[in-house]
Amino acid sequence: MESKITHAPFLHEAENADTVVIFIHGFMGSPNQFKALADAAVKRGYSVSSLLLPGHGGSGWDFAKTGRRNWEKAVNEHIGQHAAKYPNIVLTGHSMGALLSLSAAADFPSAVKGVVAIASPFFIRLRPDAVKMSYSVAFGKPSDDERIKTAYELCSVERSHLLTYMRGMPRYLDLFHIIRETRRKLCLVDVPVLIVHAAGDEVADIRGVKILENALKKYDKLVLERSGHYYIPPDDTALLIREFIAFLDMLKNGTR
Repeated sequence: MESKITHAPFLHEAENADTVVIFIHGFMGSPNQFKALADAAVKRGYSVSSLLLPGHGGSGWDFAKTGRRNWEKAVNEHIGQHAAKYPNIVLTGHSMGALLSLSAAADFPSAVKGVVAIASPFFIRLRPDAVKMSYSVAFGKPSDDERIKTAYELCSVERSHLLTYMRGMPRYLDLFHIIRETRRKLCLVDVPVLIVHAAGDEVADIRGVKILENALKKYDKLVLERSGHYYIPPDDTALLIREFIAFLDMLKNGTR
């Protein structure tokens, strides 16, 4: 079963906006997962932009051939492009995208005014449901489980042969390198951060939130009680949108 979903980056520039929200997806993820947040930001008058990280949106071999330096370069270049036009940049990342966002906030303190870090994977665990989800996504096994269906739909890397996945194993080492480097740089993040984490995250253990709380100078925290790493049910989605927009407005108005 092959997904026909298109994983394309998006851009909407609001008239007279001085803030752009840049969305950064995670490991094998998709810009599509930010649609609800992006739509809400546009309605509020913010510009929005997303990346499709190198190696994503194509074959497993394309993914295997790229790595962390490609991903970091893409994020840095995207920030540089928008910094030329927008005095305020807010980075919103999911999972590995949250790590890349936090790292970029440390590297570009004059451009990045805030970070929304969703499902930051400082502690990665393999619960049985996470293993089942990963297997179903990797090999296209259908499921009625909403968490598995959502993970499948948000995987931008085409289903591949087992040998292709094995060639991509160095990318997992890249992910752990990004985790270590981001953790080292957290003390340099001097902008407000909205920490978002699901109580039932199957992949990123909620213990990772403590790392952020201990290292960051300015943060707010939102725990989504009914959500997983990918799947966010309607009630939690509404709560996330509300807190996300409140965070953007706080940054814009300087009311913190």
